[in-house]
Amino acid sequence: MTNIKVSPSGQSKGFVSNTKKFSIAFRNIFRRFFDYKSDVLMGYEYRPHYALCLLLAAEGAKKIGVKSLKVFEIGCAGGSGLIDLQYLTKQVQSYTGINFEIHGFDYGIGMPPSDDVRDCLYLWQEGEYPMDIDKLKAKLLSSTQLHIGDVANTLNSACSMSESPIGVIFFDVDYYTSTKSALDILSLLPSKALLPRTISYFDDFLFTSDYSGELLAINEFNQISCDRKISRIPHLSSYLSLKWQNWIYLGEKIFYMHSFNHNQYSIMDIDADKVKGRLDLT
Repeated sequence: MTNIKVSPSGQSKGFVSNTKKFSIAFRNIFRRFFDYKSDVLMGYEYRPHYALCLLLAAEGAKKIGVKSLKVFEIGCAGGSGLIDLQYLTKQVQSYTGINFEIHGFDYGIGMPPSDDVRDCLYLWQEGEYPMDIDKLKAKLLSSTQLHIGDVANTLNSACSMSESPIGVIFFDVDYYTSTKSALDILSLLPSKALLPRTISYFDDFLFTSDYSGELLAINEFNQISCDRKISRIPHLSSYLSLKWQNWIYLGEKIFYMHSFNHNQYSIMDIDADKVKGRLDLT
């Protein structure tokens, strides 16, 4: 597996125009003349929302002296997200110096059966998004871990595979019940297993509600958990959309999982002075 070429997935390439593909390639060739984070903010990257989440986590890790992070994608479907993460983590590692461990979680057989109406069964059907496990494994680096089965049974062991904290969690399991299973486990982790503010990306809000799907799982998590809360980052999507209009939608999916009892929670953020400077009108 070590000879696998690390490149974006075919799915992500299909979403990008030829003009943008050329722009991304040009910037990568002449990288020393282009700031990578600025390119991501302007949408000059494949799956830029994944790239931004990785960048935010890496910056948070650097400020507290963490050199390696776990990245979880919970719900992988065909696996294009994992393939993109292999490519993007190399880009972000080159830019920030932070190393990443990639972990993917999936049933492997598509959407599981459900009779819980809170799973938004008017949107998802049993068996949707199946995975060709052998085909996907052939495209994964040996360092990328694929965990097949119910996340309630696979997540705990992945959390303890190394001492690196979890920096980013991409939630893409669609169902309320599956999201809740993952969050129930994450709520019990010691604070050292997470960053003080772990980047959490939730993919499936559209046409759901506060009383179903991922939003219901988040709301219940926040009701039960005292020292750990999941919250949107206020104004993030509007702020980012000044750089690229698609952030007005994609930025709404990026959350913080705050670990208020983390002993490094209040260390000054790298970008705090930049933000305060923009707000100073005198």
